[in-house]
Amino acid sequence: MSPFLALFYCGLFNLWGVYVVKGPGYDLKFLFYNLQTCNLERLNSDAAVPGLNRENAYSQRIAIPPLQTQKKIASILSAYDDLIENNLKRIKLLEEAAQRIYKEWFVDFKFPNYENTPINPETGLPEGWRNIEIADFGDVVTGKTPSTKKREFYHGKIPFIKTPDMHDGNYILKTSLTLTEEGSKTQKKKLLPKNSVLVSCIGTAGIVAINSEPAQFNQQINAVRFEEVYKHIYFYFFAKSLKVHLEALGSNGATMVNVNKGKFERIKMLCPSDDLLKYFHIKTSGIFSQILHLKKQNQNLQEGRDLLLPRFMNRTIEV
Repeated sequence: MSPFLALFYCGLFNLWGVYVVKGPGYDLKFLFYNLQTCNLERLNSDAAVPGLNRENAYSQRIAIPPLQTQKKIASILSAYDDLIENNLKRIKLLEEAAQRIYKEWFVDFKFPNYENTPINPETGLPEGWRNIEIADFGDVVTGKTPSTKKREFYHGKIPFIKTPDMHDGNYILKTSLTLTEEGSKTQKKKLLPKNSVLVSCIGTAGIVAINSEPAQFNQQINAVRFEEVYKHIYFYFFAKSLKVHLEALGSNGATMVNVNKGKFERIKMLCPSDDLLKYFHIKTSGIFSQILHLKKQNQNLQEGRDLLLPRFMNRTIEV
């Protein structure tokens, strides 16, 4: 049995009454949610690798209501998580559908009317297609961090994107740091318009995401902003194929990958004809709109669940 389950199984006082957990008188889902309000992080040891001591865990007292109440609370909270999980599955399927179109058209070269498209004898590519560098496709920008000594630069409404904020894939909706207007104005040229594509290039290279609103970002990221609205989804999928290349390009025998702006913007890429890029955008923009809608829905669901969770556990709300 894990220390967390043993924590409850060994018998803990219930702050709601005389009820004591001994044996099977609890709901596992309720315990899962209850643990999230226990702030167990405060019990981490000061060792090089922080850990939760078993005896410290066993000694914690938590609030355990009667089983029927536990089940009601767990049912309400798990309904939120079920919806979130269902949306995540839909998001995955939607992105896979768009990626299949990208692969069929631009990797397998089976784009609409490909049978009747002549091949350029000089390039070996379909007529109207070119081999270019990233810098020719969009405006490459490397991020920068405003002075952290200036309090007035932070905790505003402008997202400040770092690599960890990009790990959820596709759209970025929330960042751990934000800038004020004053902080953003110190580096106006770094501001990204909505639907720019960000690629992590230092440390963990090859993480790709799209900003859902104007944002700033740090120096570990190279971003591409586009004058043409039909380019960003194509580049998003191209950038997702670059991870191995970026790791090789930025290693140079060093322990940490580092792909600077110059190296990044010189990366070669295939550029289809404008007409095909526009058609690809028409075919996939609706899919990406659905993805963004579902991600925003999940954000609202998470906020609602996280608002209810502590209130259920401290009995601010009765069930």
